[in-house]
Amino acid sequence: MTNMKRLKKNKQKPALGDIFSFQILDDKYHWGRVVSLTASVGGFDNCILIYI
Repeated sequence: MTNMKRLKKNKQKPALGDIFSFQILDDKYHWGRVVSLTASVGGFDNCILIYI
């Protein structure tokens, strides 16, 4: 189980190229980027692919 914390609630859908931050441990922030909105992974279509 991951103890990921939501930093800021956003009602917008992710867009290609969006940069986001997330926190797993206290005082440790990580960054990610949306690279695809239509990825196919494991038989599932239209997945959001991110780079961390």
